[in-house]
Order: sequence, then structure tokens, then C-alpha cells
Amino acid sequence: MDRIPVWLLLTIAFSTQHSGQTSTPTSGLRGVSEGAAAREVLEIKRLYDVAQLHNDGAWFRRTFAEDYVWMGPDGVVVTKSEYVRDLESRDLTWASVEVKDMRVRVYGDTAIATGRFFGKGRYKGNLLDERQRFTSVLIKRSGRWQVISEHCSKLNASEQ
Repeated sequence: MDRIPVWLLLTIAFSTQHSGQTSTPTSGLRGVSEGAAAREVLEIKRLYDVAQLHNDGAWFRRTFAEDYVWMGPDGVVVTKSEYVRDLESRDLTWASVEVKDMRVRVYGDTAIATGRFFGKGRYKGNLLDERQRFTSVLIKRSGRWQVISEHCSKLNASEQ
């Protein structure tokens, strides 16, 4: 059985709501902090979904910090270069992506996004039905937000 790539689970951190690859995220945002910084982070989250749905590795190369790391529910740790490589392979396609109960908190030049992710698609021909809780950390470097770290865990049956 193939290992599910990190980029498959990364969408948990920056998804709003999608019904397919051409939809525009418009909902799923609750408990979001106010202010310009929070709005900037939310826009990055929106663009993250768009880039994910279109396998846009260039967007992730620009937006992920060089020292980016993702930690999955099975203990796997993935770097920026590994993530971009997996994404650009186009082995993953999404039919739908949705985030619920997303919350963004900003602390100076650090932002934390949390929520629940639900996604359906295919990886190397195998059906995916992902249901996870996520935490994403962004930092502001040289005037722009970068994703630096993400972590996810499987949802309990009661959270779905």
C-alpha cells in the first residue's frame, strides 16, 4: 500500500470550502480574528486551496518557508521540497475540499490557523476520504506571510 503523501493532508491547513476545482471558497470561517493581519492570512488560506486544487507547485515554493515541515497523523515528517515534489507529480486530484470551524489567531508576526478538514479525491487511483483536525503556523518574514509548520490528526467519529 502506498504512503499517503503529505501534500494530500496539507490542504487541511488552508482550506475554506470547495465543491470542485473551479469553485471559490466563501464559507467555513468561524471564530476568525479581526484585523488586517488575519485578513492577509485568510487570503493565503484561500490561495492555498486554489493552488492545491491546481497542483501549482510554484505557489507552494513561494509561500512555504524554506524550513517548512509537516507532521502527519502517522508520525511522518515532510519537508518543503518533498511536499512540492509530491504535489507536482499530479498523483493527487481532489473532487471536493471543505473546512469547518476554522479559526485564525494572530500574535504579532505569527499566525495560527486551526479547524477541521474534509476532502474527497484520488491518490494514485485510490479513493480518498480525509477527515482531519489541523493546526497551521505562519510567520511574517520580509513583509510576507509564509507557512512554516503544519500538523494534523484524524477526527474522532464524534467530530465528523
